[in-house]
This record gives sequence, structure tokens and C-alpha cells, in this order.
Amino acid sequence: MHDLFNDPARRLLTVAQEEALDLGHEQIGTEHLLLALLNRRTGAGSQVLASLGVTLERARSEVEAIVGRGLARPVTIRGKARRDRRPSYTQRAEWILERARLEARTADHAYVGPQHILLSLLREDGGEGAKVLDRLRLNREEARRRTLVALGVLPYPGPTLLDSVPGDLDAQIAALREAKDEALDNRDFARAVEVRQSERALLAQRARATA
Repeated sequence: MHDLFNDPARRLLTVAQEEALDLGHEQIGTEHLLLALLNRRTGAGSQVLASLGVTLERARSEVEAIVGRGLARPVTIRGKARRDRRPSYTQRAEWILERARLEARTADHAYVGPQHILLSLLREDGGEGAKVLDRLRLNREEARRRTLVALGVLPYPGPTLLDSVPGDLDAQIAALREAKDEALDNRDFARAVEVRQSERALLAQRARATA
């Protein structure tokens, strides 16, 4: 199922498993995929969401409020019990990952990365991950647009359509750099050039804002 997933996406799935175990949950749900996307170890996705006010700490607090903590907690955090236990995916989480493959194909990408998983998650309705995003009042359309810009699927639209807050620009620039590095890792040089052009436009805007 995950044969097209690149290394960052596979790392994201590992982090999602860790999040589920830390919360004592028997299965990996969409809420754990969201927490993994927000984890800085997985890189892409966290910057886009952070630029819109969604952080790992806030999301984890909402997950605990909505789902609660389970009883299936490992004896140790880094020990053998944790590594041996492999929670299964919920049906909804499996659908999110399968739809991420469709997002990648739609973008004409030969691999599935964290951004494609984020795009899939942003389409979700009714799941725990969607509930968390709704409670955090995320503008999903804007998150989707920024993710597509970071992927190089959409061109950088110019300063009139983006916030000019320097911190927000920093997050978007970081997301673009991660997307560029990911494209280079996958030898997708055409996309790397497109993303670099968007990055340069944002760098120019930041320079004007701080001049």
C-alpha cells in the first residue's frame, strides 16, 4: 500500500504510530496522522499548518479532549514493548492514505509525500482529525492552497493574496524549501525549479516588508 511513499512520508507514518501509542490508543486514526504532520520531524505540512495557527501542542490538546487517553500504553517509551506493538490503521485513516495517492497522481507526482497526505486530510469530513481542525478553526481552503503552492502545483499568487506578516512568510518560505528539497530527493527537477520560483517570490516579498 505504501510502495510509492517517499522517506518523509514513511517517517510520518512511524510518528503517527508513536502518537497513537503515547495516547494509549489501539489504532492509528486520522487524528494521529494530523499530529504526525504537525511534528517537526516530518517537516512538510507542519509549516503550512503553523502559518495558519495550528500547532502540535494545540492539536494534541484537542485530540485528548475529543478522543481521550486509552489504556493501551506501553511500559516504556523507548523500550522493546513500544517497538513491538504496531497499531493497525482505522478504516478512515486507510482511506486518507489511499486518497493521498490520488492527490499525488492529480499533481502528476510519481511519489506520495507528507504534503499529499495533508491534502487528503484537508478533504476529510466527520473524522477525528477533521474535528480537531474544525475546533482549531482552520481555514481548510487556504491551507490547501498554500500546500499546493508549496508543492509547485499552483503558482505563487502574489502579495495581494497572502498575509504580509513576516512570521507567516517565514513559515511559507520554510514549507517551500522543504518541498524543493523533497523534489530534489525524488529527482523531480522540473518541480524543484517551479518551487524555487515561488520561494524567490516570497523572499522578495519578505525583503520588501522588512526594508
